Amino acid sequence: MTPLPSIAVPELGPDLLRAAPLLVVFGAALAVLLTGASRRGRGRRAAFLLAIGSLALAAALTVPLLLEPGGPVFSGAARLDRFSGLVLLLLVLCTAATAALSPSLLEAVDARIPEHDALLLLSLTGMSLLVVAHDLLLAFVGLEIVTVAAWALTGLNRSEAAGVEAAVRTFVLAAFSSALLLYGVAFVYGAAGGTGYAEVASAAGEGRILQVGLAMVLVGFCFKVGAVPFHPWVPDVVQGAPAPASALFATAVKVAAFAALIRFAAAVLPTAGGAWGLALAIMAAASMLVGAAAAFVQRDLKRFLGWSAVSHTGFVLVPVAGLGTSRGAPDLHGALFYLAAYAVASLGVFALVAAMTSEGREDPDMQRLKGLGRRHPWIAAGLGICLLSLAGLPLTAGFPAKVYVLLAAFQNDRGWLAVVVVLAALAGAAYALKPLVLLLEAPGEEAPVHVGFAGRVVLAAAVAGVVGLGVLPGPFADLCRLALAGLGR
Repeated sequence: MTPLPSIAVPELGPDLLRAAPLLVVFGAALAVLLTGASRRGRGRRAAFLLAIGSLALAAALTVPLLLEPGGPVFSGAARLDRFSGLVLLLLVLCTAATAALSPSLLEAVDARIPEHDALLLLSLTGMSLLVVAHDLLLAFVGLEIVTVAAWALTGLNRSEAAGVEAAVRTFVLAAFSSALLLYGVAFVYGAAGGTGYAEVASAAGEGRILQVGLAMVLVGFCFKVGAVPFHPWVPDVVQGAPAPASALFATAVKVAAFAALIRFAAAVLPTAGGAWGLALAIMAAASMLVGAAAAFVQRDLKRFLGWSAVSHTGFVLVPVAGLGTSRGAPDLHGALFYLAAYAVASLGVFALVAAMTSEGREDPDMQRLKGLGRRHPWIAAGLGICLLSLAGLPLTAGFPAKVYVLLAAFQNDRGWLAVVVVLAALAGAAYALKPLVLLLEAPGEEAPVHVGFAGRVVLAAAVAGVVGLGVLPGPFADLCRLALAGLGR
């Protein structure tokens, strides 16, 4: 009798230990779901406390990743390194802020259910897979988990027609982008013989089939980050979803999608040939200008933030486009710094948006900002600082972030893109003045805005982060450079 061939089983113990933050979040998501189902009365509070506790534990377990270079895990399908640690820590903080803002708003609109916290944690699980993925199939799985959770969070309040409509749009457009991405993965596999980033990089530049596959994959990633012309879903979802979910989409989901794009681009684009860098640069310029122009005419604060997110996507793409010039990862620290500065400032603004309810429904009309500077001067000051950071004014995190992006454009020999960066920055300052002016006006007839304790804490933390990164950007910029060292290997 012929003996069966032996199969080498990899030792998973060390890999599972290093992946502890991801396992904690996923296990907590299941536990929160079961807690809410078994204890309907007390389940809401228990699920919330369990979610917050698991996020704190995940953050603590993520810190060691920043202390060592790290490397591949699970047979090279993923990488747990400093880049993963830094981005995962930012994602956990964004998710924690979103969870903190959720109870008061969802109870005000009668949509508070324990499944909300489970969906937040499942979304974080998918985002974490995106960040660590070093294989297109694992990245696709992460994207799908994020997409399904985001779709459910968007339509959580079924009494709001706008939320249901946004959920349907998210489902349809996400299905299209996922199909395109998976079709591209199939082309890449057929041409490169594998889906690992190292395998794709070794075969990059060989044959049109691989180039077509890379184009589809990049389009899928650009859809997820909300770059023009794949952006129409962004303002619709940010406006239609409950404010905490909108905050998650505009910050954490965008950060995770960009992290996946950066890791893939750093590994593949320097050897891919073609005009990928130029294509990304054109999308960056279009995103900056289109987003700024559309944000300027908005009256709904959530839709304003949605179009602002499109504009900021363009700024982050500027350093990423430099990978097409074979200059490597050093230029990318500006993208990582910008993502952190944008996420922190946006969370501060969403802390106020989550408090804008009236008669059992959300009412994010900008006119409700009138008189806030007189009724609640400290809250208005915090909101103003976050808006000034999004505009890129000095002494806020947005200023060094835009400077790093501008320098990246010059370093990549794209003077025309640097001009667009300056013009878009000026336009961003102009549209940020619109809500700032309303803060200083006399109170109107609109219902006043009352920010709860959780909103005040999130806003205060955001202001501290914005001012800290604006006054002392060097240490965090150095951490970004350290995290990006060797990313494309």
